[in-house]
Amino acid sequence: MREADGKNAATDTEYLWDTEAGEMKVLELTDVNRRESMIFYRRQYEATAVFRHAGADRQAIPVTFTIEQTATGTSRVTVDIDDSLDYPLVPAVQALRDYIISMDRQGLLP
Repeated sequence: MREADGKNAATDTEYLWDTEAGEMKVLELTDVNRRESMIFYRRQYEATAVFRHAGADRQAIPVTFTIEQTATGTSRVTVDIDDSLDYPLVPAVQALRDYIISMDRQGLLP
């Protein structure tokens, strides 16, 4: 798998992955809502991820994700895809994780 350079309106970065199943791209993350968490170093979100891949021109899937600050200051992102995706799950989660990290670094998450 490789990450290709490009443009995206939300993050100025395009997340594109080549696999045996074809290319997969995270187009955007919409309807991002932060859920309340009693733990200050964890931020939990619900959103809709919009993908483009070989199986579909545009597919919107509900997702939940958590960004957790570790003791060393790095961020750990966990992603759950809440619906079926017409694409292999591992590259889709990795592309989405990279997209979320980029949005968080740019301050685009609530």
